[in-house]
Amino acid sequence: MTTTVDEKRRAVIPFRPGDVLEIEQPSPDVVVLKRTKPAERTRPRLVRRSGRLVFVGEPLRTEEVKELLEDFP
Repeated sequence: MTTTVDEKRRAVIPFRPGDVLEIEQPSPDVVVLKRTKPAERTRPRLVRRSGRLVFVGEPLRTEEVKELLEDFP
């Protein structure tokens, strides 16, 4: 795994939300992150955020979008 640092000195780490990580600090300047459990795939759902409808989760097919819109209150 490779980690990059942006101009604001923030590390960009290729982990997904929900991953379980083990953290080790072998020295004061080094932190090691190990993925012990990958995130479970979440079922796509339709939510309202800031007054807008947003799909959250994995990418959807057109048929799945239509089904979610039918069930949305």
